[in-house]
Amino acid sequence: MASRILAIDIGGTKVLMGLLDERGRVHSRRQEPVAPERDAAACLEQIARMGMSLLDEAGVRPTELLGVAAAAPGPIDFAQGVVPATPNLNWSGLALRRELSAIFGRDVWLDNDANLAAWGEYCFAAPEGCRDMIYITVSTGIGGALIIDGALYRGVSGGAGELGHMVMIPDGPPCGCGGHGCLEAVASGTALSRELAARLAAGGAQHISALAPAGQTPGPPEIAAAARNGDPEALALLQPVTRYLGAAIAGLVNVFNPQLITIGGGIGLNMADLLLPAIRHAVSRHCFSLHQNHLHIRTTSLGSDIVLKGAAAAILRARA
Repeated sequence: MASRILAIDIGGTKVLMGLLDERGRVHSRRQEPVAPERDAAACLEQIARMGMSLLDEAGVRPTELLGVAAAAPGPIDFAQGVVPATPNLNWSGLALRRELSAIFGRDVWLDNDANLAAWGEYCFAAPEGCRDMIYITVSTGIGGALIIDGALYRGVSGGAGELGHMVMIPDGPPCGCGGHGCLEAVASGTALSRELAARLAAGGAQHISALAPAGQTPGPPEIAAAARNGDPEALALLQPVTRYLGAAIAGLVNVFNPQLITIGGGIGLNMADLLLPAIRHAVSRHCFSLHQNHLHIRTTSLGSDIVLKGAAAAILRARA
């Protein structure tokens, strides 16, 4: 079945795979929590098992695929296909493209997960005529990608778009990247969970805790539910998230003057009603009116399949 593309989305907490066609439609998919060991060997073994099982069920041999594309979190040396280090997985210096090529017996398109998400949005969901777009994913961590004049902007060494590591508070909380006060350290799902854990340890956030299923630790979903009910502690937990996201996005608008800002990721999508009004307010307050004239700020309509669709778009563009 040579019209299928195998797409692999490796995240900080899950591995998602899909078989897509030339129109970006997902025909079959599989998702599992990331291997508990979180090291490269365990993740590669998991990817091999999942991928081969998905292909077997569809009756597709690797040699029959249009292509294979994979996304991984954190900075990637695009030219070499190497993951130098990633804050949310226990990897360092992993030649991921070579490893995946050995598993599937095919050349593999490897890119940062936010870059491929941006391609998915741009190719399958952006307004007609859009040429300048910023994609931001707010999830376990925070990532991003820049599309300028219809092309993905990679920077001189291929690491552009690490929006989650803009420094918001120079002496702020430690970040998984080794720095302090990054946007990811103050406005991600990890940051929300950290602050909630501190309140729980101090005997607070009991209304939030009561919303968690029996035996489960409360987290961002319970914070969102409590905030929608007007719980003051939940609203206080979200306040720095909305403030720093709004400030960061307003700064990006002033620098790049994009037509579209799209927000994705588990936190970005599941808390859209709580985040978007504050982000739009920050942009209206801090950005030049010229930059707001043609600007649209929205969440992606592609949901959790956005990276899979971007992987398909990358393969199709490479073949064009």
